[in-house]
Amino acid sequence: MVEGVPRYETFAKSMEINAMGIMMMTEIFAQHMAERKTGNIINVSSIYGILAPDLALYEGTDMKVASQPD
Repeated sequence: MVEGVPRYETFAKSMEINAMGIMMMTEIFAQHMAERKTGNIINVSSIYGILAPDLALYEGTDMKVASQPD
């Protein structure tokens, strides 16, 4: 492993938790909101997704959260 470059397993787990977790929870809540015909989903991410070039793994998963469709 090159210093500062995460291994594939670390990247895959981070994407699973940070990106896929958001997508899965959004789908679950969206189903309930559709039944009720009302609701809002607000995704919150941090500024580090934009300002942290030294944290490429975090930056990638954080921007995934920020780019979720409305």
